[in-house]
Amino acid sequence: VVVCGEGLVGRVQDAGKGWAKVVSLIDESSKITFKVSGNLKLIGVVEGSSDGVLSGFMLDSSAKVTEGDRLVTSGMGIYPAGIEIGRITKVRYDSDEQLQKIDVKSSVDFKSLQKVSVIL
Repeated sequence: VVVCGEGLVGRVQDAGKGWAKVVSLIDESSKITFKVSGNLKLIGVVEGSSDGVLSGFMLDSSAKVTEGDRLVTSGMGIYPAGIEIGRITKVRYDSDEQLQKIDVKSSVDFKSLQKVSVIL
């Protein structure tokens, strides 16, 4: 798991002596379960895209989330619970898929990222 002071960066995919290949949170192959900080019963999945934007959905389509809600890792899978992912920027209901979808602004500014830490 790779983090910086602002939050979750991604995960180590491969490593060797003095180097590591990191798959970032905004990579289109990344899918991460989250909880909404302040109401940890609200759970969803966020994923990256080819244009570096985070989007996702709530597992409960009637979950009450709003723009500005802070998302943290859920603790399911490889990511420990409580690492900041970002904030919800848009909420919309997709009636075709019957899902409440969200857009998320990452807490990490990947364009100015300089130092990271790896959690083993």
